[in-house]
Amino acid sequence: MRENNINTINSVMQYHQICGLPKPLHPLVSVVNLEEIDFFLNEEFWRHYANNLYTISIKKGMTSKLIYGQTEFDFDDGVLVVTAPKQVISIEKLEKIELTGYKLIFHPDFLQGYPLAKTIHNYSFFSYSTNKALFLSDKEEEIVLKAFTKVKEQFPHSKLLIAPRDIMRTDEIISLALNYNIKGKKRTQLKLEPTADHDLVVLDTIGELGRLYSLADVVFVGGSFVKVGGHNILEPAAHGKPVLVGPYMFNFREIFDLLSKRGVCRMAQNESELEKTLRDLLAHPEKMKAMGEAALSVVAENQGATKRNVDTFAKLAEKYKIDLMENTDEY
Repeated sequence: MRENNINTINSVMQYHQICGLPKPLHPLVSVVNLEEIDFFLNEEFWRHYANNLYTISIKKGMTSKLIYGQTEFDFDDGVLVVTAPKQVISIEKLEKIELTGYKLIFHPDFLQGYPLAKTIHNYSFFSYSTNKALFLSDKEEEIVLKAFTKVKEQFPHSKLLIAPRDIMRTDEIISLALNYNIKGKKRTQLKLEPTADHDLVVLDTIGELGRLYSLADVVFVGGSFVKVGGHNILEPAAHGKPVLVGPYMFNFREIFDLLSKRGVCRMAQNESELEKTLRDLLAHPEKMKAMGEAALSVVAENQGATKRNVDTFAKLAEKYKIDLMENTDEY
């Protein structure tokens, strides 16, 4: 089944069929030996798919790169992968696979009647939001769209790029934008037919966010106007971009404090402040330039600190005859 050009797995039975496995013993839950999966049976399917099941996997031996949310992971080493329904995954290139390990898969209906059905969303390891550099919650999309309409009154050539948490909501976001007289296009549409007749681009691809930061003048990092606690603001800072956030940054308090003290990141308490800050920065390019330069400076300093720590540790290791390479394959 395909939704918005994304292959989807909707049942345990379908998962077994796609993997070339025998019929599952139970319709809602299964434990799979990864050595028995034939990935090349439906090779194209794995390029871009959403698994509408919960999965917990311990795996080793896949040399391909997996893109989970907006983040790329290597499968070279042993890794625990936990996913929830409607999360989008891509495997860039299926190479030689000597995969070992096991995967537990279960349908959400398997939890019905149990307390876990109501609380499983509280377990953060089932969310890939912590691995995303940027996403907006549903409420934040409206805040940003409202602020953008006012910004365009002063800066009519402005463009907005939204990277949603769930890229399967792309059409919904574009429809929402029309309520504010904002015409949107999907990133995939623009790849096929580049045009300029739009104000909004919604990112419906994965693995591109870091590269697209370079196009931005200002970056608003989501999860901060709602009590999610913010998201990683170092990525846009590393691209030399001014960073804006909402009032809820408790998950990244230390990083926020560091960047805000250096003038890299500004906090807006509400929609009105976000709009005013955007107007101020766009009206004063020298302020954006100063924030961007400060961002690069902070990142460079911290990279230097990391190198100094590593060098110091290496000297200590040499002094005390510690073999840093010993048993590294166990970690």
